[in-house]
Amino acid sequence: MTENITTTTKEQRRQQVATMRSNFNLEGMEPDAEDLAWQERYIEGTASLTDLLTYATAFAKEHRRRVAAQKFAIASVALEGFTVSEDVQEKMRRMAMGELKTLGIAAPPPKNRDNE
Repeated sequence: MTENITTTTKEQRRQQVATMRSNFNLEGMEPDAEDLAWQERYIEGTASLTDLLTYATAFAKEHRRRVAAQKFAIASVALEGFTVSEDVQEKMRRMAMGELKTLGIAAPPPKNRDNE
């Protein structure tokens, strides 16, 4: 159900978005282009608070899922006696934020001598 957007002023909506961004920042998340677009639509009054919160909640849930998977992967690597480099950990952070679709760290497959 969409609430009446006109019950808040543009400045109130801008402040609500600033608060939301602060909360995300505390969790280590930064808005991407799609997040910023949703936030701007809300500020302008073309999206409801429910619309914005639905999108933000889905983003946060996916972020937490990705971070949990990455922590599991790092622990698995450690159990094998290896460590994950700072560079790869930064890529993992960016992937959790949705900035990267893949880490791009997989080794190429071995060459087949018949195809050389």
